[in-house]
Amino acid sequence: MLAETDLNRLERQLSDFNLATKTRQDALDELTLTYGKLLEDYRILRSDYEEEKESREKYKKLARGQDRNPFVLVLIDADGYVFEDSLIKGGAEGGIRAANLLHDTIQDRLSRRGHEYENCKVMVRAYTNLAGLSKTLARAGLVGHEARSLSPFCSNFTRAHDLFDFVDAGDKKENADNKIREMFRLFVENNQCKHIFFAGCHDTGYLNLLTPYISKEKITLIRGSSFSPEFNRLGLDIDSLNGLFHNNPLDSLDARRIVSKTPVAHSQQTIMPNGHSGAASNHTPVYIGAPESGIALPHRSATIQAFPSSLPATSLAHPSSCLPKQTPENANLIPVNSTGHRLDFLLPTPSSEDWKAYNARIAPPNKKLCNEYQLKG
Repeated sequence: MLAETDLNRLERQLSDFNLATKTRQDALDELTLTYGKLLEDYRILRSDYEEEKESREKYKKLARGQDRNPFVLVLIDADGYVFEDSLIKGGAEGGIRAANLLHDTIQDRLSRRGHEYENCKVMVRAYTNLAGLSKTLARAGLVGHEARSLSPFCSNFTRAHDLFDFVDAGDKKENADNKIREMFRLFVENNQCKHIFFAGCHDTGYLNLLTPYISKEKITLIRGSSFSPEFNRLGLDIDSLNGLFHNNPLDSLDARRIVSKTPVAHSQQTIMPNGHSGAASNHTPVYIGAPESGIALPHRSATIQAFPSSLPATSLAHPSSCLPKQTPENANLIPVNSTGHRLDFLLPTPSSEDWKAYNARIAPPNKKLCNEYQLKG
């Protein structure tokens, strides 16, 4: 039989064994839980990896697609950037020449920038108030005086290349501005659009559009006749594109004086028998085409006569002294200046008798003359 001491020793050994077994089991349980968590984390990481891999493949395909058709954009505010005289005068043919010249000039600029741009197509968007620009060019003698006389130029400019558009934005100034702004915002962050040539630096209203892109290599400003110095502060590249646009503001051009002695029926400008321009009258209008030196007031007739004028072209301290005086010989004529704008006849200074009659007319109890009805007519 075992002694008491042996029993105590065996009891301690059993207790130690049970404790060791429990410790080992706890460690095994913890190891199993940790291993299970590790497997779960691995599955999540593998799923994330697969998604990332798939996204990257999609991005590569998208990037390859964007690089497949690169282009550069030329934005033109054509109300301020007018093409050179010989191109405008060329009409339909001039529009084609202008488009080809612009295309070749831009391609030349791209070739200087490196191989990245060698396969880029050229997209051009020019916006203008066609009716207003036609009138301005007509006064300068560059196009005819019919309404929208610049249309043949614009149409053939558009037809010359598939990505060229010369767009009539309507008769409100903000129409062209808004279209240019939205086109710029649409393409400035587009990866397929590799560069933007911006021709709108005559209008400081575009500064807030360009300011977020200070010193950005993607944008080149086009220098025009009325280039605002404030655009120099943007730190953007500036190019002149010589031979394409006017070097001087259009208003400074010498107007070509044309005198016609026959009616021109295709113009939209009218002179009414009451001496006012417009169509709101019951009288028969006379249609005129070019700037006349004088236009006869019609008596149910469409005859246009020349009115001799020798008005000085310089500005005087008292310009009214240069106005023509009305005589019986020219009573039925309307004087105009060299640019076709109507002039008023010189009104003689009222005599003392005239003033007495006027003061007597408005003295109490009589009433003051009505400005709209009796003075303006």
